[in-house]
Amino acid sequence: MTPLAHVGHWYHIVLYLAPVLIVAGGLWVAGKRMPDEDALEGIEDGFDEALDEPVGDTSR
Repeated sequence: MTPLAHVGHWYHIVLYLAPVLIVAGGLWVAGKRMPDEDALEGIEDGFDEALDEPVGDTSR
């Protein structure tokens, strides 16, 4: 029970570390859910072609 008696010495460290761990965990999960770079190669070409095409009625 000795570690519980010293909660006052380390609780502020937990308060500072918790947001860092939450953000790091979120970035890790987002990185795991992101498709591989090989799968993204075809998408980049599609964006370039879409930007070259006019949008809507340009006759006005």
